[in-house]
Amino acid sequence: MGTLKQILLVDDHPLFAEALSTLVERSFPDSSVTTATTLEDAQAHLAGGAFDLILLDVQLPGTKGLDGVRHMLDRYPSIPIIVVSGAAKGSDVAQVIEWGARGFLPKTLPSRALASAIETVANGGTYLPADLLSQMLQHEKEQDDAHLNNLSPRETEILHLLAKGQSNKEIAREIGLQEITVKVHLSSIYRKLDVRNRVEAALHYRRQHNG
Repeated sequence: MGTLKQILLVDDHPLFAEALSTLVERSFPDSSVTTATTLEDAQAHLAGGAFDLILLDVQLPGTKGLDGVRHMLDRYPSIPIIVVSGAAKGSDVAQVIEWGARGFLPKTLPSRALASAIETVANGGTYLPADLLSQMLQHEKEQDDAHLNNLSPRETEILHLLAKGQSNKEIAREIGLQEITVKVHLSSIYRKLDVRNRVEAALHYRRQHNG
């Protein structure tokens, strides 16, 4: 199991902070929890000592939306950060994980699950409750759907053939276009789907049409 000696808990709700501190110190007897109520307090503690883990509330005084989370993830990339929230949306979960958070915990999670989540991150993993993972995947699917809906009928046809493994020459022959025209359409498809090449475009298409 990973070593957890010093843990920084950043949360401005005293009752929750006290309860979580007690839980962590009971679950990990060798650990010590330092509590901060603002980002400024947290940064002061981080400047004065080494921490093995940060438990970070989404909503803190002086922050808006996910700004505080983004700031901490950018400034302290070497410290595992678990984001804690009273209410979570799939879009928020996807965003903080993309930024580098190692977990997203609802405050309603049972004590045993909270301890298990922290242990997972201490061992180098990433923790997401099943319902939040489902929300995140649904959010990503909706984004993919929106991208696909931006394609013209011709682009959709070309993407379908690309996903079947056809070359540019084969696609051109099948739908009666010049190969250079297919390449132009593919450039537009890549841009609209925000992908870099035909492999990523094909995976994007298959993800939407094969469940």
